[in-house]
Amino acid sequence: MPISELRERIVGTFAENRKLAASLEQSDKLETSFPHPIFGPLNLKEWLAFHRIHSMDHIQQIDKIKADTNYPSA
Repeated sequence: MPISELRERIVGTFAENRKLAASLEQSDKLETSFPHPIFGPLNLKEWLAFHRIHSMDHIQQIDKIKADTNYPSA
C-alpha cells in the first residue's frame, strides 16, 4: 500500500477520533480509565492523545526510512 494511502487512512482515523472526543465532551465517562501496559491507567482523552502521538511517531519513522538514500524508489 502506498504511503499516501496510509496517510489518508490515518487522517481519517484522526478525524473520527476528534469527532468521538467532541461527542463525549459532556460525558461522565471521560474519567473512566483503562490500563496501558507501560503508562498505567489512561482516561479516554488521554488514550486519544496517546493514539495520535503514537501514530505520528510511526509516520515520522516511515518518512525517515523512506528518506534514506538506500531506500528503493518506486
